[in-house]
Amino acid sequence: MSADLDRELILESFFQESAENVASMERAAVALEKSPGDRALVQQLFRDAHTLKGNALSLGFPALGQVAHGLEDQLDAIREGAQQVTPELVSLLLAGVDELRRLLDDAAAGEQAHTLRIGVDKLDRMLALSGELAAVRSRVRAGRTDAIEELDRLSRELQDEILRARAVPVGTMLQQHARTLRDAAALCGKEARLEVEGGQTELDTAVLELLRDPLTHLVRNAVAHGLESPDAREAAGKPRAGTVALRARAEGGWFVLEVADDGQGFDRDRIAAAARERGRSVEGLTDEELDRLTFEPGFSTAREVTGLSGRGVGLDVVRHNLARLRGAVSVQSRRGEGATLTLRLPLTLAIIDAFFVRAGGDSFGIPLESMLACMDLPAGGGEEGVIDWRGEALPWFSLAPWFRRGEPHAPTRSMVVVEQGGRRAGLAVEHLDGEDQTVLKPLGPLATNAPGVAGSAILGDGRVALILDVDTLLSSAKR
Repeated sequence: MSADLDRELILESFFQESAENVASMERAAVALEKSPGDRALVQQLFRDAHTLKGNALSLGFPALGQVAHGLEDQLDAIREGAQQVTPELVSLLLAGVDELRRLLDDAAAGEQAHTLRIGVDKLDRMLALSGELAAVRSRVRAGRTDAIEELDRLSRELQDEILRARAVPVGTMLQQHARTLRDAAALCGKEARLEVEGGQTELDTAVLELLRDPLTHLVRNAVAHGLESPDAREAAGKPRAGTVALRARAEGGWFVLEVADDGQGFDRDRIAAAARERGRSVEGLTDEELDRLTFEPGFSTAREVTGLSGRGVGLDVVRHNLARLRGAVSVQSRRGEGATLTLRLPLTLAIIDAFFVRAGGDSFGIPLESMLACMDLPAGGGEEGVIDWRGEALPWFSLAPWFRRGEPHAPTRSMVVVEQGGRRAGLAVEHLDGEDQTVLKPLGPLATNAPGVAGSAILGDGRVALILDVDTLLSSAKR
């Protein structure tokens, strides 16, 4: 093994372990604020800082070592009784943790690849399946048609093993939001605590990273809009400290996460008033439809702009990011008792069940979870319009000119009805090819910002199909 490769492996291990150290320090600091006399938490913080300092200095990262050393000094003063644990001191410790995280990110930037720890047992299983596949491929090349079914079975088994290898427990990421909750409560002058359930539930690591930002918005929103002030809670017969619960579970091929608070619930009177201020009619809307308005761009019920609310961005970001993950969010709220926002998203982004169509001579895949129905399209309807569908006026537009503007294309003959984020529309296409499961591949750098496209897939005949981002497509078409 070359020296360069040896150092690369050492650095890879260092960045992984240091990220775990920083996350551990953050959790311990937040817990220390609630239990200032807990010497075990102080000792844990000191151990993490000391370990990170030693590793950083030995590998040539002096800035990391200096920050960790400064944290050591503060923690040593607490251990010796020369420094009292106060909210201000905890804020100082957390600022040091933030700086460590920033320096780690900077040090790991550039050619340092994203890594994932995989158990040897999982690797052994994948290796065994690869060996079986090699044997079956030989039988297929020899003309043994009975081996094709076995090849398909083994391929799916290997695919399932790879997906399981990419899955990690969500508990660590969920627990990190104790810091989010702590900072939001301090900014609002409220008291709050975090509960986490189902932390052992596993989720594809790529999905987990993309879920982090929407979840931050939801936790902050629960504090800013859901939880009452300590005095108001006490007057209502509630504990002064509110509770925000994160509950994770798996349902079939879906990951479900509930963000629940025991606050005042959605203020539907205020939501209706804010909608009217924006020129929106709310007559006849159900409670569910009123709640859904809060996810629209720019919508806010806050009476003034603060560090946490008032710009109408948070819930719109949640809706948009979940749509990118092929997920959705729903709301349950009871006045005076709290609200629960339920997020549903696929366990993995690597594999997608899609319905494939052709438009403008190209192939497109529509995620099955966004698809409602297929139907024939009356001839001579132009490129867009409105059609009666199950008693409702359904807008529709041709898919081909969306991607091939100004170019001639064949007449559309069929329509696929899609839904995302409470919006429905028909996509007019030239041909329906049917559904299939495929590997979702990222777009190249030249097509990263293509509107309405989530990725690509290679079809069985070698052609490339674009996988549609239905949420963005419907939003852009509406505008």
